[in-house]
Amino acid sequence: VTVTGINGCTATASAVITGDITPPSASISPLTASLTCSTTSVSLTATGGGSYMWSNGETTESISVSTAGTYTVTVTGINGCTATASAVITEDKTPPVLVITNPAAVATPNTVDLTLAAVTVGSTLPVGTVLSYHTDIAGTITLANPSAVAVSGTYYIKATAPNGCTDIKPVVVEISVCPTNLVLTSPADDYNNAQTKQASMTISATNKVNTGANVLYKAGGSVTLNPGFKADSGTVFKAEIGGCN
Repeated sequence: VTVTGINGCTATASAVITGDITPPSASISPLTASLTCSTTSVSLTATGGGSYMWSNGETTESISVSTAGTYTVTVTGINGCTATASAVITEDKTPPVLVITNPAAVATPNTVDLTLAAVTVGSTLPVGTVLSYHTDIAGTITLANPSAVAVSGTYYIKATAPNGCTDIKPVVVEISVCPTNLVLTSPADDYNNAQTKQASMTISATNKVNTGANVLYKAGGSVTLNPGFKADSGTVFKAEIGGCN
């Protein structure tokens, strides 16, 4: 400015005006994330300014979110200029779905393999799902040998998907104490009293049923009386196809 006095004399003065309208560099970390059964919340952190205003109303630098959606932050720099950034949070909480087919009953010394695909056929299991085998409904006690279960009972199969979601279902194992095949020999298997011998498939006998004995042989497939088998007079001897039922 040039100032002119009433006497006609002049003087000058200057003022320097600078400019700072550069917006802040707004960013969010992470920009994308997914909520799952194992990751129930995500922490979002904004950078680039002096103050922050999130689309959910929070004003801190970092926020924790547990609902899927797009979260936007407005960053205000010390010059009053603003910039925005957004993060997209998705959700994957779809659980696996187990369908259990109880394995067929077997007789000792056979065992049951719960890891066979036929036990869980029809299940909806995302790629990467892990099956585990347990003795309790909570799925906290591991079944020692699920591929060779030797004791009847109710066990549990647990499916854990990559997203941490789970499903657990019971599976019933039936193991009969009666043998598959029974071989009776003399003199170890000679009988003088009441006896019932059972097998799920076959009985093959070369033993002796002595006077006064009352003996029943039950097999699911066949009872074979081989040369050497003897039922004395005065015995009650019966053979029937019935197995262990």
